[in-house]
Formats: sequence, C-alpha cells, structure tokens
Amino acid sequence: MIKKSKNTNQPLAGAEFTLYDSNETAILTNLVTDASDEILVTGLTPGTYRFIETKAPAGYELDPTPHDVVIEKNQADAEQLVLINERLKPFLVHEVDDESGEALKDATFELQGAQGKRVARFKTDKKGEARIPNLVSGEYTLIETQAPVGYLLDSEPRIIRLKSGGEAVVRVTVTNTIDPDYEFEDEDTPGGSGDPKDPSNPKDTTQPDDPKTPHVPSGGTDTPNDDGTRLSNSGGLPQTGESEPFSTQPIRFLLAVFGILLLSLNRRKKSQREG
Repeated sequence: MIKKSKNTNQPLAGAEFTLYDSNETAILTNLVTDASDEILVTGLTPGTYRFIETKAPAGYELDPTPHDVVIEKNQADAEQLVLINERLKPFLVHEVDDESGEALKDATFELQGAQGKRVARFKTDKKGEARIPNLVSGEYTLIETQAPVGYLLDSEPRIIRLKSGGEAVVRVTVTNTIDPDYEFEDEDTPGGSGDPKDPSNPKDTTQPDDPKTPHVPSGGTDTPNDDGTRLSNSGGLPQTGESEPFSTQPIRFLLAVFGILLLSLNRRKKSQREG
C-alpha cells in the first residue's frame, strides 16, 4: 500500500492503519507507512480484507473511508493500494467597519462544528484578522460573541463550508456598525481623533487646557473697563499711570539758534572796530 498527498501527489509517511478480515476482525493494527511511504503486508490467505486509516500524517485530514483489497488464490503479483490524504485547511476571519472598511481588533468569535460543538474561540488582531489553522473539510458555524469597543454585536450565525479539494484558504469578512450611543475616547475613535459621528469636525487644537481660562490672542492683553467692556492694549498707547517721556529736541534747537545769533553779533562788532 502506498500513501500519497492529494494536494501534491507526493508520498506520505506516518499514516497508521488497521487491517480487518472479511469477518470485520482486526488482524493487524498500528500499520504505519515507513520512510518509503509504504506498508507491506505479507502472508495473507485468499479473501477480502479492509484497510481503515486510524491516524493521518501530520497536517493532513484523516481518511475514514474503508478500502478493500481482494487476494486471489494463487495470485503471483502483490495487490497494490494507493490511498490519498488531503491537507488540513486554514480559515481566515476579517473584521471591518461597515462604512469605512477600517480593520477592527478585539472582535471575539466562536467557531462551532457539528451539533454546536465548539471547535475554536479567538479574537481579531490589530489588522482585524484571525486565522484558525488545521481544520478538516466540513460545515462550521461562525458566531460573533463580543463586538469591538464601541460597536454593535453582530450575532447572526454564519455557515462556513470547507470543501474537499476547495479553496486553499477560506476567507470570511464580518462587518460591524458603530454603536450610536457610545462616546469614543480619542484613542478609541475609529479613523483617528475627533468626533466619531462627524469626522469632518476635528477637535479645536487651540482650545486652552483649562476651559475656565479664556483664549487671548498674542500681541496684547485684554483690560476690563468699569462698564464691563474690554479694551485691547496692543502696545501703541501708554497705560494708565505712565508718564509720557520728556523731549529735549526743542531746547536743542533754541540753543543752536541762539548760538548762531551770538556768533553773528560778535562778527559785526569786530568789523565796526576795524573800520
């Protein structure tokens, strides 16, 4: 008997079998495919025999199908039986915002098999994804048990079918709707800071840390009047109590004129004396 992979057609080692006779009595157990990926059984008398796989090779599905072999009387050649195993399948869940398509982390799911038996329980990561490896072909039910923070739970069961010979990876996208009653903190807000219900209205970054302290533009201070109005002092006018600086320019001008007149008078007197 030879054991092969259905996906690659390569021989497989490590598969275990039990051999039954026509009376359904186990006559050989723990038959394991060897390094050459074969099982050789000798000394069988003519009759019908049945091989049943009891353990699949690592990473492959168990093949529970009975495989019969008939040994004829005086048969010279060995009866060859080639059996196929299929790889176990991974399953991928992708959780996104139903409007923006943004990936959502921390959505919790339960994957159920036949009769509602839980197969796996998992959460989506920061990419909004969760991968469940090594599933056998069959029908599963996917149920969201906890929604991401600020989102409504989508508890509708989803039927997942992993078909033999089907897709290498089965992907399912689940969408969630924002809870209209939830107020996001900055770090929780989908898509960044601001009001999650109105992304076009981000927070005013000029708002003072203390809401009781008014925001005063640069360039001056606001001074209240007695009547409640406010005057803006931008630095162009003296404030109350300040004296205007004394100017010396007029005095300098008068002294210059007086000096010129005095010099002219002295020259005139000198000229008269010489004449």
